[in-house]
Amino acid sequence: MDTTLAHIILPMLKQLHADKHGAPNVDDEDVPEEIKSTSAPPKESVWDVDAHHFKRWDWVMNEMIWAFEYKLKDPDLDDMDVWSANAVRAKNGFKLFGKYYEALWD
Repeated sequence: MDTTLAHIILPMLKQLHADKHGAPNVDDEDVPEEIKSTSAPPKESVWDVDAHHFKRWDWVMNEMIWAFEYKLKDPDLDDMDVWSANAVRAKNGFKLFGKYYEALWD
């Protein structure tokens, strides 16, 4: 079932990423240091989003897409270090998918 769903979810994620018109709030704990809200210049107003707001959502979307693409690939088991690193990244992408599931709107 997980592979069948990946065939459905992946094109939908790619479509959303291409056509999105907004971005939800993404927790700093889920993104690299350089795009955390704490790394952005100060906001002019409390109502503004910070300079990295949309970058965080793009990063999360890219990680989710990567995870589902990886799910549909045959893993290269010749290099266990690469396989292990990819498995960790995919697991994080699936975790982000679950966490931001209700943010998959447009």
